[in-house]
Formats: sequence, structure tokens, C-alpha cells
Amino acid sequence: MSTPQPFQQEPARELGDPASRATCTLRQMDGGQAGQCWPITAHTTLIGRGSGCVIRVESPWVSRVHCEVILEQGQPRVINRSKSSKTLVNGIPCEETVLRDGDVLEVPGTQFLVVAGAELPAALTGAGSQTPPTAQHFHESIFLNTVPEGDSAQLRALFDLLRQVAQAEGLDRVAAILVEHLEQRFAPGRLWIAWRVRPDGEVSLYPPSLPQEEHLAPLGLIRDACRLRQGLLAAPGTMGRDASTIVAPLIAQDAAYGALALERPAGFDAYTEAELGYLLAVAEPVAPWLHAVERLEQFERDENSGLAPRSSERQMVGSSETLMRVKQLLRQAAGSKAHLLLLGETGVGKELAARMVHDLSARASGPYVVVNCAALPAEIFESEMFGHEKGAFTGAFASRKGLLEQAHGGTLFLDEVGDLSRSNQARMLRAVETGNFRRLGAATEIHVDVRIISATNQPLAGQADFRNDLYHRIAGIVVELPPLRERRGDIPELAYHFLRSCASNARLRPVSFSASAMGRLVQYDWPGNIRELRNVVERATLTCTTQVIDAVDVPELSPVQKKSVKTMNEIVDVERQHLEHALTTNGGNVRKAALALGIPKSTLYYKLAKLGIKTR
Repeated sequence: MSTPQPFQQEPARELGDPASRATCTLRQMDGGQAGQCWPITAHTTLIGRGSGCVIRVESPWVSRVHCEVILEQGQPRVINRSKSSKTLVNGIPCEETVLRDGDVLEVPGTQFLVVAGAELPAALTGAGSQTPPTAQHFHESIFLNTVPEGDSAQLRALFDLLRQVAQAEGLDRVAAILVEHLEQRFAPGRLWIAWRVRPDGEVSLYPPSLPQEEHLAPLGLIRDACRLRQGLLAAPGTMGRDASTIVAPLIAQDAAYGALALERPAGFDAYTEAELGYLLAVAEPVAPWLHAVERLEQFERDENSGLAPRSSERQMVGSSETLMRVKQLLRQAAGSKAHLLLLGETGVGKELAARMVHDLSARASGPYVVVNCAALPAEIFESEMFGHEKGAFTGAFASRKGLLEQAHGGTLFLDEVGDLSRSNQARMLRAVETGNFRRLGAATEIHVDVRIISATNQPLAGQADFRNDLYHRIAGIVVELPPLRERRGDIPELAYHFLRSCASNARLRPVSFSASAMGRLVQYDWPGNIRELRNVVERATLTCTTQVIDAVDVPELSPVQKKSVKTMNEIVDVERQHLEHALTTNGGNVRKAALALGIPKSTLYYKLAKLGIKTR
């Protein structure tokens, strides 16, 4: 080893060159990361196994913060911070010492060579590469440091991007906004958002790429950017690629989980360091938000996530103007204490909306209790809803809390509330209004603080089978959810949302829809709404024989299988006459007519509303 020499002040270099800011570089000499380099540019660089350390050493003998390299007036010093083991310089234990060119800094099991100036890792040069990529730290972002005075257009564009991302819901929408912004700003030949960049080499790309096209993405640069936690600019010819490429890592919770990568083909102007700086300025604030949204959908992308409810199913997917208005109403309702009534056809997502209101309300940390009124037998409703004391009836061997009591401090969701019997509606009146009730067999009252959200697919106001006094208590705020046919613009987004959810269980894992298949999805009226769309997409992913779902994979939506207009009209007329006859023979009583027809009352209400048949 050469004799250690003191560091000399190097002449200033062009802005963006790491060597102009790195007095020295630590190059790892052994272990799985041998050859990796860390330019020392910050005042303090921590070394240890803790998540806050810039240089992470995974060893049980290394402390969480084992030592730190301090940079003062161009001279690096190492200070030992471990109380259980030593920090060595050239094999000699030390508490604090100056580092010189050629020194060997050692923590238990790992050695670093101190090299003067900045040094790029060998992994970045690549076989046959003539020009290594330029690295740039976030805090060195040229865009943030060199915005021309008076030129605020780029800052406004960046601010507008962050505002849109902050208001978007769902990973698809956030990614779409980001892609649109980068395409407008850079006009790249190709663009990728990389997710889940793991040490084993796995990379997930957005937009999704077919396996035979994944080699087009700069996966090597993406992995290097994540490992180094730096932006990289690769000129044509770097790592065997004839395109100009810039990559910015996505960092959240002190870890790089993905990257933004843009490529400009040969023949066009190469990317500049200023453009890399702008990409870093986008990646740094957007990364934590993307990570948070991605975490909400992590169970859906995980093949083993079937053990728990998918948190992504709490998201109302779509960005149509109609749905945006509904979401705004739900947000406003979340800030209120009034009881909420949700109206809408079967399958439009009423329970999803109820959960959204709960999660956005001040009661989000409290319980969320769901009651399916249609499936709860009328005879046991009182015991289930209010609870009972020990010995209140035969078989009551212990006291039991009711659903209202279980929801104390949170939200009680009454699904299909229109199916409650008149007697049970009367029992709910006082509990809804005051929060006071008695358990069966109890002598004293219980008071609970519960917000009630109700849902129904049938009109309740003015109906003979539903008490007006209860209606006015549960309908403090009324929000009607639109059927899917009234927001067709959301169908493609929903279809791809369900495709990612269902494709993990499919043999070929289809990644997209053909134009003809998407055309059928958009043109179909979806009487079963979102639930029916999910079922169709799930069946298509299982039966699809390629990685692109085509029209033949959705035969149930094929026009050739539909009846002619004349035949369908005849069927509708027959059904209308049949239902009107059932109502007439039962004195207009919907409940009795449903019993006579052998169908649930909620189904009959849906059919009557669909056919425009008025009830008393």
C-alpha cells in the first residue's frame, strides 16, 4: 500500500461534476458490495447498520451508528461512535483521526479504501462502455440550484404537478399524472416508472411491459440509481445503449424502492445535467406520496395477500367528472356529524363509499361495524343490534354486547336498510336519534356515540313500507352514487385496476386489453355495475390465451349474443305486465308482491325503478 498522503485542494470543476464536491471517496474492498463507492460530499456521513446511515453495513457486530466521517475545510475525519466495538484505520483502533489518501477504514467485517476525489463504481462503467454515467445527488440538483432569475415557469409546472398528485386517489391516477407531466416536459422516446426494485433484481414497470419488451428498459441504470441513491445521466454508448438516458431514484423512508427513467433515442439532443436535475426535483417530493399510495395497494399486488381484506378495495377508482363530484360530496359528509344515507343500484360501491367516509372522518380510529339488514333475521334483530343480558331468554348464558355498542366511538353501516321490518324500524328510532337503548333483559339504558351510515338500492322517502320518521333520522345527508353506465369514462381505469388485481392468479398474467375488447367494455351498460365488471375481467384473465385480453375473451358482452331490439322490447313489456299484475293483486304492497313472485323485496324495488313503475 502506498504511503498515505494528505488531501490537496483540487481546482474547481464544472457544476454537476461529483469530483468538484467530493474531497474523498470510500470504496468498499470486500463483502457483497465490493467495489461500491460513496463520494464524501456532506458534512457528516454516518456508517453503521441503522436505517439512517448513508453507508449501511449489515453485520450483527456493527453498531446502529458505528462511526461517522466529518468533512471540515476539505479534510475528512473519522470519529468512532460505537461503545461495543472498535473502528480501525490501517489496522489501528482509534476514537478520532484524520483520513488520508490510501488509508483503510475498517468496521467489523468490512473494509473501505480512502481514495482522493470522486470515484465512480466499476458497476456503472459496464462492459465495453466508453463513457460512464454522471451521478448527481438530490441536494446537488442543478435545477433547484440554478433556476434563472425571473424564470418561474418550471417552478410553477413543478408546483402544479405536486398539487395534482396530492389530490389524486389510487396508484393508477398518480402514475398517469406523473407520466403526463414528464412526457410534456421531456418528450422522451420511452419512459418508465420502476416499482419494487429489489436486491434480487426483480423490477416491476409502469406502464406494464410484455416480457419480450422488458429488455428495452434501462434496468441496469435503474438498479444502480437505487443502490447509489443518486440520479444518473448516461450518454449514448454507456452500458451498451445507443440512447441518452436519465434516471432518478424514488426514495421513501430512507430506502430507494423505485426510479423514474427517461430515454431519448440516438439522433436527438442528449439529456443535460440540468434536465437530470429537474427529474430529481420531481422524484424527491413525489416519491413519498407514490410509496404511500402503493402501500395501500400492496396486498392486491402480492400473490399471497388473500388472507386479509385488500386495502385498495377501499379506493373509489375513477377520475370522471361525475365520480369527482360524488367524491367531493363524500369528503364533505366525512367532515359532518350527521347520519348519512347512500342511494344507488346494486354493485355501484355503496359499502366502499361508506368506508371512505369513515376513513376520512374524525372517527377513523374508531370501530367500523357492518350490518347486512337483508341477511339479519327479523326475529333476532333486537338481540343482535342492542345485545342482551345473561338469562334474558333461553340460551342466553352470558351477557353480550350488541352491534350498536360494538360501534361506540365509530361508525355503524346499515346495508340494505330498506329491508328492515316495520317493527324493527320502530326499535331503531330512539337509538338513532339519541344513542340511548337497553340490552334485552336490562333495567338500565346504555348511551353510545355512533354515526350511522345507511345504504339502499330502493327509494325510501314516501314508501309505505318504510317509516318516514326513521327515514328523516338516517337521511341527514343523502348521496346518490351513479351507476357505471353514467360514468363510462371510468371503465378503462377500473378495468386495468381489476386486471392487476386478478392477473396474479392467471397462468399467463395478461397485462393489457386490445382496442376491440376495451370497446366492448365501454359500450356495455353493466346492469350489475362495478361488481359485474370485476367478474368479467376476472373471468377474462383466467381464460385469456395471450397476454392481451381480446374481444373473444369477453364473449358475454358480444353483440351477437344479444337479442334484437324488438325481442328485448317484447321481453320488457312482458316483465312490466307481470310485475304490475303482482302489485295490483297484492293491493300495491311491495313486500307482499315480492313474496308472491318469490324474489327479495330489494330485487323487486330495483326492477320497478328500472321499468319506471311507481309504487304508492
